[in-house]
Amino acid sequence: MRLSRAVIGISIIILASPLVAGCGKQATAADAGVAALQRQAQEQAKEIARLSKALEVQKAAIAELSKPPTPVQTLRAPRVETGELAIVDKENKTLAGLKVMPDGTPGFALLNRDGKIRVGMSIDTAGDPALTLYDQNGMYRASLKVQANGDSSLALYDRIQKRCALLTVDARGEPMLNFQDQDGKLRSALRVNSDGSPSLLFRDQNGATRASVAVGADGSPAIAILDTGERFRAVLGRAEMEPAKAGAPAVREESSLVLFDKEGKLIFAAPK
Repeated sequence: MRLSRAVIGISIIILASPLVAGCGKQATAADAGVAALQRQAQEQAKEIARLSKALEVQKAAIAELSKPPTPVQTLRAPRVETGELAIVDKENKTLAGLKVMPDGTPGFALLNRDGKIRVGMSIDTAGDPALTLYDQNGMYRASLKVQANGDSSLALYDRIQKRCALLTVDARGEPMLNFQDQDGKLRSALRVNSDGSPSLLFRDQNGATRASVAVGADGSPAIAILDTGERFRAVLGRAEMEPAKAGAPAVREESSLVLFDKEGKLIFAAPK
């Protein structure tokens, strides 16, 4: 009887062992799930803290930008009085200079490493400003000026400083481009008048206009040939003539050709 009870007890223990083991495995899985949830909660807490910090930084920046601007304080530099100022490089070569001329006008110059002036700025005694550009030999090649009467000009020079071209705009706003020969004589001029009519003139070595191409304010074109005395000898296109000398309609159309003798008398006209 006792043996049977012992056997029964051992059997119960053996049968109960798998149940206890199963309960242990379930407890271990539950603990792992709780740990994972705790880690997720910690990561979320860190992310919330990071976002909160970034939000605080943005609030601070917005508050700083919302403040009224600080008044700018003008710094007064020490005053230096001199009649001439030279700017030199580390080898003591002058590369820029500011000077008051004997006539009281100011001048500013930029030089290259060889000591040749390349850029000059000045104001003359009349108060007119000028900007001059020089080549590598120190010869001026271009000059930009504005005069007190309102005229502005740009002059271009050759290698020996003779003016070859001059672009001007007068006080009325009329532009003109002049071309000169090596002797400085005007040989050609292109101009637009205040009424909008353009013209191109050609002159001989004595300065007399010998040919012209023009378009009137009404759009009528004309080409004219003149003699050494600047008298019209031939006109192709629209022409206006004195009725007493013309012997033809006073106003010729664009398709007309008229010829004159040296006295200005009409010798040919087509159409008549």
